Amino acid sequence: MSTNSTESSIEKVTQQKEENDGDSRKDGLPSTSRPYIRLASELRNLTKDLGDEVRFRCEALGTPPLTFSWLKNQALVEKSRRIKIKTRENSSRLVIQHLDVLDSGYYQCVVSNSAASVNTTSVLRKLLA
Repeated sequence: MSTNSTESSIEKVTQQKEENDGDSRKDGLPSTSRPYIRLASELRNLTKDLGDEVRFRCEALGTPPLTFSWLKNQALVEKSRRIKIKTRENSSRLVIQHLDVLDSGYYQCVVSNSAASVNTTSVLRKLLA
């Protein structure tokens, strides 16, 4: 094998390595993965008494940032003195204090990111007197 041929082969290997270095991590996996999202848990249906407190917790895994929204009967839930929403990186919690008859309905957690949106729904049943 001639010197020119050997040098040419080394240059090709070096060039391929440099091209691949930007596309892979040390563990050999691609550094840029496709965005994803999935629910880590589902809401469950509840029946509560008047005056009780209810806590809904919604958890999701996915490519950040995750955006959480809470709906009641398909309308955005608004915070108030009785209604608290606490959101973290991978979860959100809806707390309703001093339940009223009007609080019964369908509660939905919607989680979104650049990949998609996922949701889970709970029914807060007719409150007992």
